[in-house]
Amino acid sequence: MKAAVPNEDDRGRIRDTRPEDREDEPAAVDRDEASILGFHTRRLLAEPVAPDDLGELCRMQRDPRVMATLGDRLFTTEETRVLLDRFLAHWDRHGYGMWVLRHRTTAEFVGRAGLHRCEVEGELEVELAYALRAEFWNQGLTSEVSGEILKRAFDGLGLPSVVAFTVTSNGASQRVLEKLGFELERHFLRARLPHVLYRIRKPRDTARRVRSEFSSQADRWVPRRAGDETGGTEMKILRGLGIALAAVVGLLVAVGTVARFQDGGLGPFPGGPLRAGELIADLPVDWSFARSVQEIDFQLLEPARSRVTWVLVHEGKLYIPCGFPNFRFLKQWPHEALRDGRSLLRIQGKRYPRQAVRVEDPRLLAVLAEQLRQKYPVGERYDSETLWFFRMDPRT
Repeated sequence: MKAAVPNEDDRGRIRDTRPEDREDEPAAVDRDEASILGFHTRRLLAEPVAPDDLGELCRMQRDPRVMATLGDRLFTTEETRVLLDRFLAHWDRHGYGMWVLRHRTTAEFVGRAGLHRCEVEGELEVELAYALRAEFWNQGLTSEVSGEILKRAFDGLGLPSVVAFTVTSNGASQRVLEKLGFELERHFLRARLPHVLYRIRKPRDTARRVRSEFSSQADRWVPRRAGDETGGTEMKILRGLGIALAAVVGLLVAVGTVARFQDGGLGPFPGGPLRAGELIADLPVDWSFARSVQEIDFQLLEPARSRVTWVLVHEGKLYIPCGFPNFRFLKQWPHEALRDGRSLLRIQGKRYPRQAVRVEDPRLLAVLAEQLRQKYPVGERYDSETLWFFRMDPRT
């Protein structure tokens, strides 16, 4: 039920390197001034961790149900002792840290929760961390105590923001954070496990926007989020991106529509029938003159749409390549050519009636593929399934 196990290396052991020892941290906050030592909520008592809490923490850190929410690895007694020492040192250095939680009625150990300075992908942050015994889950206690902790973080300590993180599989903890007013910031890896990072920022009017509110049925803390500046900014960005995307799509549709009425293709967009240029009689042609030509206009008679395409010449015959012909939602013309190969070429201002015939000879296909790689920047990504060739024969 906690956001993450703080300061573990990628083997899951407690690290000796402590981000709170870095010299660029602010000085500790006076405890009395911040009024953040012990506190209580309607159902819980919270006190700073103490050495005597080791036994209860050890039992919780060995509970598979609890540890499944913290990375799915049980802690040994020694690892929990190191963790507790870290908590105690954190209080001594910063004047705030982890609280032990007990039930106000029975004094039973419930879990731990608090604020912890940690490093997240090289940046120092203050983390809201919590872990409750499984017996106290689904009672609204996490929200209850976290709301009070956030009040002290913003009102008492004056923190600009607080983060929380959890393994991606811990949906319950993520729902608690979202109810508290945290917003998802990004995904990242910690201790070799995928995590999600959440953040809540100090409101301008803390008294109005960061306070504990409990429903009569569930006793869950519900923050007021109206007028959230971060959310407003994100919505403006998303709205702007949506408008830009709609404009791009509209432009592409407009260009494609205009191209359909052009004499020849317009870039990647198919055009209309080829009308301009001298029409050469349908006689055998030696296409050697087109060997150095990079692009030609090619049109099927049915349907009468033209396009700009590459061209190859081999042994005096002319061939048109077609990549990824099976992507029919992008390229329909190769299959239309199989049904009716009557076509029209325009090369150097002259039009030639032709019949498109698909090449099936494997040896010829290999020769044409190699020639294509030499003439055009296609690399090695084509094979017989993703590259077709059509020979432009005289019409019979």
